[in-house]
Amino acid sequence: MSTGSDADAMIRRLEELEALPAAPGLSWLPLRDGVGFTGAAANVFRAEHAGGVVIEPHDETTSGAAGHDELYVVLTGRVTARLGGQSLPGAEHDAPVGTVIRVPVGVRRELVAAEPATAVLVVGGAPDAAGPRSAWTRWTRAYALHARGDTAGGIAELVAAHHDHPGHPLVHYHLACLRTAAGDLDGARRDLDAAHAGDPRTVAWAAADEDLAPLHTA
Repeated sequence: MSTGSDADAMIRRLEELEALPAAPGLSWLPLRDGVGFTGAAANVFRAEHAGGVVIEPHDETTSGAAGHDELYVVLTGRVTARLGGQSLPGAEHDAPVGTVIRVPVGVRRELVAAEPATAVLVVGGAPDAAGPRSAWTRWTRAYALHARGDTAGGIAELVAAHHDHPGHPLVHYHLACLRTAAGDLDGARRDLDAAHAGDPRTVAWAAADEDLAPLHTA
């Protein structure tokens, strides 16, 4: 995996990016060109007028499509999203600013501007191309479950994380914290030992971590 430098980071307002004409009244802002983003296909489409088609009818299965699982985020304005239906119009959904719409390959979709100056961010990629969930998302979800009173569910989330991230020291560390909360001090010690072996930083973390205090006093 290549890494960038501080100079590669970029902040741009949409108004600063090149807007190319995609159809009458519709602009296309290719984010790959505008900010150099290559992690997925990402574009912004902006309709000038209400009634303008922002995303044309398609289902990502034809020869002109990329076969992408697509995510649409309404940035400005409002859209009417028509989903499903191949020969007949699909069901209509009102989608104001802040709406997130995910459409898998094979489902017909069309987004029409319901207000002037409507902009939609489109992110697409091959289904499952993102790979397994990151370890960070696993332990963040685990702590959210723990905070809701489902410590067992949080532990199960982290145990499952070892399938995708075997031996990950921070998964072990957070497992130690949740096992301690559940009263499984022996299991917590085993996970903490594994965390120390894999990432020496966790030794200092554990010494100051109140979640692990019972291990120091037992």
